[in-house]
Amino acid sequence: MTVNDNHEENYPANRVEDLLAKASAEQLKEWIAGGAASLPEQMSPTWHGRALRLLSVLLPALTYLRDHGDLVLDRTSMVQSFSLESMAKLAFFANLPNEISEKILRYLEDLPGYNRQYALIGQFDNGARKLQDYLLCELGIEKKLA
Repeated sequence: MTVNDNHEENYPANRVEDLLAKASAEQLKEWIAGGAASLPEQMSPTWHGRALRLLSVLLPALTYLRDHGDLVLDRTSMVQSFSLESMAKLAFFANLPNEISEKILRYLEDLPGYNRQYALIGQFDNGARKLQDYLLCELGIEKKLA
């Protein structure tokens, strides 16, 4: 499976479902980010790096769970997985290899106002939520999966 180099914004529904069902983490990252050059030009290098890091830590977890039969990766589960609460559940409770869980934990720990005890019960600082919401908006996650 390859991802179209032209990075069409609006894939047909069956194309998106096919990507979610079969693509590797790297292919999904390429599709969502549209290749590094397709992220918004006004995005600073710092935000660009954070957006790519988010994709790099989350997508391997999702594809691992999908490939091992622990997750049906569809539009709904993909959008939901980007929430901080879902990321914390993946890091703390999912049956993932340690290196994948650790990358998610490091991502969460780098968020402003992160507190492990609160994260364990799905609570996050408003600063962390704002950062995550900004990244998701810039990446166009909900638009791509609508």
